[in-house]
Amino acid sequence: TSAKVVAALEGQSAALRYFSIVQHEHRATVLAKNGSYPHAATKSSIVLFPHCTPQLRCLTKRPRVVVESTSTSHNFAAQRWQEGLRGIGGMLSESRHTIEPLVFDGTRFAPTRGPRLVAPVAGCVERRPKRSCEFDGRFSLASLPDALLLYARANTNPEGGGRAVQVASAASWSAERWSPFEPVTFAKPATDDLFRSTLADPSLASDRADIYFASVIPNPALRGTLLGFFPTVVRTSPARLRDWSARAAILLALSVDGRRFSPPLPLLAASPAGGEINDHVADGVIIDRDTLFFYVHSGVPGTLIKLCPFRYLHRLTHPYRPALSPDDSHDHLPPPSHLVRYAIPLED
Repeated sequence: TSAKVVAALEGQSAALRYFSIVQHEHRATVLAKNGSYPHAATKSSIVLFPHCTPQLRCLTKRPRVVVESTSTSHNFAAQRWQEGLRGIGGMLSESRHTIEPLVFDGTRFAPTRGPRLVAPVAGCVERRPKRSCEFDGRFSLASLPDALLLYARANTNPEGGGRAVQVASAASWSAERWSPFEPVTFAKPATDDLFRSTLADPSLASDRADIYFASVIPNPALRGTLLGFFPTVVRTSPARLRDWSARAAILLALSVDGRRFSPPLPLLAASPAGGEINDHVADGVIIDRDTLFFYVHSGVPGTLIKLCPFRYLHRLTHPYRPALSPDDSHDHLPPPSHLVRYAIPLED
């Protein structure tokens, strides 16, 4: 793979995260979550950048707000549908019991008929105490010839961590409900590797691994199969050790049914931030002639400040950045927030 920074996310773009890319022939639509800095967790919206090329110069232009609801902006995912866009987004809560499908009418995403998630969601894995299934990660939509697939976060460890991926299916966008969720699994590797051996064992993965979310796309090299990108952290130190250590990577795996994946390949090294990861792959790719371009948001704002060396920076949030005192060190400044393009040649 070759890498190139295509966007520096600063100023009005500083809080952008959770990018989605939907290709239409030779152009693509880019969507992202926006909101209050640094986490975009409040005053949230989904913004759209149209007519994008692989260079993503479209991100220098002012986007359109296409989802104004903070609730619906959480978990948002989009997919090409006919000549337009379909999507889904939202978190379940005491006041919200249904997550509906969305359709883009050219101006905004609006609720439409189709498969819904209705609480309590059958099969959903939420093992944290006193919590019901709310979906606190992000969704991804993918299609096989006979099924529409919805990927979401599963929380497998009652003591925290243990983030994993689960999948539900529907016959099409015309269905009324999603099937019960099932865990995404990974085949056992032929050779030992930290990521592969950990994720192949659900019990070990629940204790030591965090798959932050999944981005699943049609495999351009083999029609009828899927590729999954998985930003993943695996702890390498014993539990509750003060000197916590881990490895992180963007993993890539193949699936023929959307549920069972091959042993994952560490595609890119990434930066762990506790049980989270500081590098998020965009949901979707751009294919230009014989090259697949995928994109990674590196230096996602708000992740590293959860770690001790960065906590003093919590008050330095855009746009209110008081001056550092003379005793403050610049040694632990968070990395810049960049969108990085990677190129993979597609062989015949």
